[in-house]
Amino acid sequence: MPQIVKALISKTNYSAAHAQPEGILTDMSRQNVTVLFTDMVDSTVVATSMSPDDADELRRQHFTLLRRAIASTDGVEVKNLGDGLMVAFQSASAALACATEMQQAIELDNRRRNRSIGLRAGLSGGEVSFEDGDYFGDPVIEAARVCAKCERGQILVTDVVRLTAGRRGSHTFKPRGEARLKGLPYAVNIAEVNWSPMSSGAAIDLPARIALVPRSGFVGRSLELGLLEERRVAIATNGGCDVVLIFGEPGQGKTTIAIKAAATVSSGERWPDGSRCEAGNVLIWSGEDDPRDTLLPRLLAMGAAVSRIYFVEGTRIDGKVQPFDPAHEKLRPLVADP
Repeated sequence: MPQIVKALISKTNYSAAHAQPEGILTDMSRQNVTVLFTDMVDSTVVATSMSPDDADELRRQHFTLLRRAIASTDGVEVKNLGDGLMVAFQSASAALACATEMQQAIELDNRRRNRSIGLRAGLSGGEVSFEDGDYFGDPVIEAARVCAKCERGQILVTDVVRLTAGRRGSHTFKPRGEARLKGLPYAVNIAEVNWSPMSSGAAIDLPARIALVPRSGFVGRSLELGLLEERRVAIATNGGCDVVLIFGEPGQGKTTIAIKAAATVSSGERWPDGSRCEAGNVLIWSGEDDPRDTLLPRLLAMGAAVSRIYFVEGTRIDGKVQPFDPAHEKLRPLVADP
């Protein structure tokens, strides 16, 4: 999974690096990738039409939906652009699947809203330069410019994406002809990806107490999260470091609290008292739950910025990678889930 991160821990220090699929986001200076840009339509108008807190919540929910699609299609979130994301893929068909899942998720989510949110998605591909965690080159510019040409709910791609995907995807296309893109000295052929809304399934009448499902996947525990925030503020004010232990019987929500705290830190969201958390990186070690099939979905459900989440997966001793054992290693993880 592209968002799973491997930290190799030495006896004296540690370094963490994203564990990406083979052939993507490596130290190579050039790479063939498919690039996807998204854009929330009229994001400024939408944000200023509601309170700042409501706008923050809408933005968080929006990106959570997009990041679920990225995670399910092995994409790599390169950066957050404020009202959209830049994502890279090894596979053109995976990029098309991701863009389609994004549009379907937004459309389905809009059915419950009084005011619908529009999404644009543009894709291109080819050889790019990779430096300092970012991609540069004509395909990146093409994808951004193609995205800007989209109407709400539309996916536009350059011909190179359509041809590269070939028969590996079930997507169909509608030719849109040749287009001039701002800043580029040449024209490109673009096509629109055909996609259909998802079925919402049969409606089920739920009891009033559980009819309202929380969007974040987390409810309550304000006291516990408040205590974590108190320790964070104390450390930020006085310096040093601290360890906070969360203990209790199985099934009482220890991991849920830790994951919510990690999601809040990584995304820079608000704590229960309303104060804004400064966004930062999070290092997680779990001796029980698998990051890929358990922790990552839970982080996504709580709105985490998974590009800032790092998982400890091994120890490097004398050049050899071994399983990480916190009982014998000197490490200060933010979240440790035994």
